[in-house]
Amino acid sequence: MKVITNNPQKYHYSALTAAALLIGSFGSANASVQIIGYLGNFDVYNRTGSAMEGFEIDLPGLTTDDLMSGYPTYCGSAFQCGTGYNTAGVLSVVYDGNNPSAYSASVADGGITHFGVHVTKWPTGNIAYNWLDRNTSNHQLYIAGTNTLAAGQTLPPAIPDVPEPVTQAVVVTPDWSLDGTTLSAVVRNTTNRPIWVQGVSAEDVSAVSLDELMANNALFENLPMAEAQLLDPGDALTEAGDIAASSFGGRAMFWVYDYTGDMFISDTTDAGVNIYNKACLSCDFATMHGTLQSRMMTSVDIGQASVPVPAAMPLFLSALAGMGWIGTRRNK
Repeated sequence: MKVITNNPQKYHYSALTAAALLIGSFGSANASVQIIGYLGNFDVYNRTGSAMEGFEIDLPGLTTDDLMSGYPTYCGSAFQCGTGYNTAGVLSVVYDGNNPSAYSASVADGGITHFGVHVTKWPTGNIAYNWLDRNTSNHQLYIAGTNTLAAGQTLPPAIPDVPEPVTQAVVVTPDWSLDGTTLSAVVRNTTNRPIWVQGVSAEDVSAVSLDELMANNALFENLPMAEAQLLDPGDALTEAGDIAASSFGGRAMFWVYDYTGDMFISDTTDAGVNIYNKACLSCDFATMHGTLQSRMMTSVDIGQASVPVPAAMPLFLSALAGMGWIGTRRNK
């Protein structure tokens, strides 16, 4: 090995001064590396089949403290100087073609360049030589032909998946409209996913109090529920009743279930949040509905200007607001 130092007398007795010529192919993880010379001064042919952007020399039993002060590596290679790293009992010297201080060069297939490592003692095991190839996606050097990172290379931290925000429901009471003697109650799907809705309405001949707006009240228990309808985001369900004989108004009840069938992402979004629609030709409520999410009872008095707030509305609001999250968890 060729030794260069400001104090030549210090190492004159060492085996490091032996100019043991290395001519041939040295085994590596990817293929043989053809070199001519000795550790402190050798040429390497690129026979990998493609251009290389770095080179690594691994010296067992040594550390960066064993690199010669002032001239640790040969700096006239295609990649300029090498850099030493301590890696699990091995001194790894890496020539990186894209280091800021390097030439940002590569060695073409069939090309040749020169390297050299100058140390103060001999390695305790076989020296390994490897060409390094740069991964175009993360820009790190790998031992050519492998998934093994070269010394001194670091992968960027993995960015965790960020859950998609869910559009919160903006649902108040159903919209009421009076057309002649027809009183209609309308509920709209303001979530970002399909929902099943069953509804029913009836006219009233007496006022309905707030305390009576409960699912187990006879006013609602005895109402026959209509067939469930599947509402995509933005769709609405209308329940209408003839109140010709009514002197007060009407009442309505809606049951809401989540949808468990296939969905697709619509072309449009709501403030950047994906909008999902059902993906089925004939959706079947019996097989494509999940658990009951909410029940909403409400009534209207046509003799008054205001509409009473349903007692079950907070449950309805919270359930609809959470439905997008439930759908997201299931589909992911």
